[in-house]
Amino acid sequence: MIRKQVVKLLLESGQEQFLKSYDKLSYTEKEIVGRQILNLDFDLIASMKNSLRHPSTEGEEVFPASPSARAGSLEFKETGIRALQEMKCGAILVAGGQGSRLRSSLPKGFFKTTLIKQKSLFQLFAEKCIAASALAKTQLPIAIMTSFDNHAETCIFFAENHYFGLLPSQLSFFMQPSLPVLDLEGNLFLESSERIAFAPNGNGAVYTSFLEEGIYRRWKERGIECVTFSQIDNPLSDPFDPEFIGFHLSHGLDVGIKSIAKKKSDEKLGLIVSQKDGTIRIIEYSEISDRLKAEQNERGELLFSLANISTFSFSLSFMAEAAKTALPLHPSKKAVKVWNGVDAATIPETPNAFKFEQFVFDAFALTKKIETILYEREEVFSPLKNFEGEASIESVRESLLRSDQRAFERVTGRPLSDKERSEGFELSLDFHYPTEELCSKWKGKSLPPQKYISP
Repeated sequence: MIRKQVVKLLLESGQEQFLKSYDKLSYTEKEIVGRQILNLDFDLIASMKNSLRHPSTEGEEVFPASPSARAGSLEFKETGIRALQEMKCGAILVAGGQGSRLRSSLPKGFFKTTLIKQKSLFQLFAEKCIAASALAKTQLPIAIMTSFDNHAETCIFFAENHYFGLLPSQLSFFMQPSLPVLDLEGNLFLESSERIAFAPNGNGAVYTSFLEEGIYRRWKERGIECVTFSQIDNPLSDPFDPEFIGFHLSHGLDVGIKSIAKKKSDEKLGLIVSQKDGTIRIIEYSEISDRLKAEQNERGELLFSLANISTFSFSLSFMAEAAKTALPLHPSKKAVKVWNGVDAATIPETPNAFKFEQFVFDAFALTKKIETILYEREEVFSPLKNFEGEASIESVRESLLRSDQRAFERVTGRPLSDKERSEGFELSLDFHYPTEELCSKWKGKSLPPQKYISP
């Protein structure tokens, strides 16, 4: 009975080629996959396939954007600390990805990152929240967005590690939806004998998922006004950066964008640009034209140099408005696991399919209350993308060490010697959110001999 329904749906939707794979399945597998077919939105799939035939192109003319402020404002920092103490802030961490490019089959947040303690990305983030809560003298709320691929593993990982010291009441998990993956001809395919190829639908899902899971309502009832947005693969991201929060609140923003200067034209970072009406727009790096990438000013500098690192702040009311808005889907060529009909699924060396994603910044068109603040790259951005080479664990650990060195110097008020700089060490996250007591205790102190330094 179910096969008749499946065949009818596939034929009517122009996906009849899927029957070749479907007919190779066992009776039980056909039942499992058949139910997946019956639950698909074939109108959406048709729209996805059509977007491959008619890809979007860079349309409206855009102009170089300038930041509204540069990092280093004591006034913003003090405003942000007061907001933390009044518990007006929450943090969202986007962590739906797997660590395949890191040669790991585990969720990316499990990857051991820090120099001495080998803390995972999840532990690093959790301890930042604990340290910020100590500074604020209140328990700050955080929410982690997972995907179908890693939700259960992530929840278990936190529970087995006693939430890394977080109170369970501080922490929420919510899952972004998945969408079918299409092959290069726009067709459905299997990633295993029991599952159609699916992939998470992008970070733009944060608005609807956050609302539908009830976290929006709970945070609103707690008086949260400002929500920060960070990605798991940037260990330098600061979920409760007082200066960034203060910038957002002082300017009365719906959206704040933390930015850096782009180093070179082919760097894989999105661009922050200005439109004719002066509003801010972000273009994903995969959709940037060669003209925008290479255009220079009269001094030979990149004209479009304001780079997006996917660190944002949102007003809670903006998130609710964005959740009501249908965001466009962007296709992206990827190498995706595919079942060959006989053996286990394999991942090819070259892209073989399209994933479709919503971008969180597509919702920014809903508001003109959006501004950018420029930070120094080494303070806020060191992505962990690859097993080796650029954006690898080696470069990340070097960045974390330099960040700890700067934090130690700020707290103690004394510069490190060349010898101290040459030695590897790791700070407790308390040094990155220093209380008055910690600063008083460590003022003028030299670097201690132990490799892991805690208050």
